Amino acid sequence: MFFATDISVTVWIINKNKKARTIEKNGEVVNLRDRTGEILFIDYRQGGHINEEKYIELNAEDRAKIADTYHQWQRVGSTYSDVPEYCYSAKKDEISKKNYTLLPSKYVEFIRRCFGKKW
Repeated sequence: MFFATDISVTVWIINKNKKARTIEKNGEVVNLRDRTGEILFIDYRQGGHINEEKYIELNAEDRAKIADTYHQWQRVGSTYSDVPEYCYSAKKDEISKKNYTLLPSKYVEFIRRCFGKKW
């Protein structure tokens, strides 16, 4: 996404309307759950594809996976669940205990490995 920097990139999607509601999206009726006081963290360091230059790029499949995770997290009765090394839905009280830091790595569980094996 950002070829001029070697630092990690964080993309924030800010939505102040997290109340439960019903919307129409692409001709489909979608029931959104109340997400007040919740933040979805997605850490995609393990994803993407290395292009010919050394940069990680997100192809259509990567973007679709991230978008699907976000949309499933929003919906009533969805298949969303926290996934180690990928995503985590944190409650406001949990975030306040971490001094309101919004780094995904503070919430998304990472499995420690030693020489390719889990510790």
